[in-house]
Amino acid sequence: MMMSSDPSPVPRKVLHVTWQRLVDGTDATCPRCRDTETHLDDAVAFLRPLLAGQGIEILLQKKRIPPLFFKRHPLASNVISIEGKHLESWLQAETGRSPCCDICGDNECRTLTLEGKTCEAVPVDLIVRGILKAVETIFGVKTGT
Repeated sequence: MMMSSDPSPVPRKVLHVTWQRLVDGTDATCPRCRDTETHLDDAVAFLRPLLAGQGIEILLQKKRIPPLFFKRHPLASNVISIEGKHLESWLQAETGRSPCCDICGDNECRTLTLEGKTCEAVPVDLIVRGILKAVETIFGVKTGT
């Protein structure tokens, strides 16, 4: 009888990260959302191999907010959520608002303030910190945050 030497598959844990932003009919978004998307992609690309070693997979979902919804709820754009909880909550940061541009019109769009610094586009380091905090809290994996 031949025995398989393949170990049983390691159970995967999935961390759900969602980002939503305003997108118009031409697939355009504002500069702060474009920058946040680049930063989010960079943060996830950096963390995926590190967390894979812990058996954790990041599932990134990007959602679009149509202009009519955005006009009524401008702070719903440029939101990063980790397991349904806003990034600001994971970081104990504050949500604010500031005038935007381009397709956002004269709306005041979402900002994030942490440790006295206000960001319009969410930087890579804050996204990484938020994801690692979520990993520690949800999965009990020590990450040094």
